[in-house]
Amino acid sequence: METTQAFQTEIQEVPGRPGVIRIVVQGRITYHEAPEFREVILGEIASTSGMVLVIELGRVERIDTAGLAVLVEGLLASRQRNLKMFLCQPSQSVLQLFRMANLRDALEASCATPGEIEQRLMS
Repeated sequence: METTQAFQTEIQEVPGRPGVIRIVVQGRITYHEAPEFREVILGEIASTSGMVLVIELGRVERIDTAGLAVLVEGLLASRQRNLKMFLCQPSQSVLQLFRMANLRDALEASCATPGEIEQRLMS
């Protein structure tokens, strides 16, 4: 697990799901942490051999607009590489910011549970 004072990430392949990479994020992602968070997300998008990237946000305590911008940039970068990217378990405040900013792609990439990702991948 990569660690800074404010946030941690754990990158792992999803067992039984070849090509699905999960990044578990915990802590806070504000303008202080956004540059390092950006490196993690974009670095994984650039180097992954997977076809699906799941960003688990359920343990994120706080995220500001700089952190949201990194997620949106990740969605755009993953699309350019023909990767599917899901934002799993974003908080209600994150979803509200997506709605207020009319970030339709981010809303469509959001899911409430890992099981919802399974359903989307099978359809």
